[in-house]
Parts: sequence; structure tokens; C-alpha cells
Amino acid sequence: MKAAFCTLVFGNTQNDMAQAIPRLADMGYDGLEFWDQYLAHADLDWLKGMMDKHRLEVVQICPYF
Repeated sequence: MKAAFCTLVFGNTQNDMAQAIPRLADMGYDGLEFWDQYLAHADLDWLKGMMDKHRLEVVQICPYF
């Protein structure tokens, strides 16, 4: 079984994710879930680099319908 975490609780800025991603990786999570509130304005190349660096997968993308 793999564990994933919803990043929505950390905020919606690149700075929020820059702090959250390493912390969640250090806690042993395998993947992260991202919501539209963050992704609509995210630097996706930066995000991919951070996820790769910390060996995390994007397990879910949640549009906010």
C-alpha cells in the first residue's frame, strides 16, 4: 500500500509547496494530491522538478467543480 497526502491544507503558493513537499517526503509519503486552486497558477516545470527530486508521484489532480 502507498500513502498519499492532499496538499490543499498547506496553501496555494509555490512557497507553500516548497515547504510542504520536502516535509511530506521526509514523513514517508509516496505521492501527493493537488487541487486546482494551486495548479491554476503553478509553475508546473518547477513542481515536476520538486516532485522528482523528492521521489514523489502526483497521485491525483482535483478540479474544483
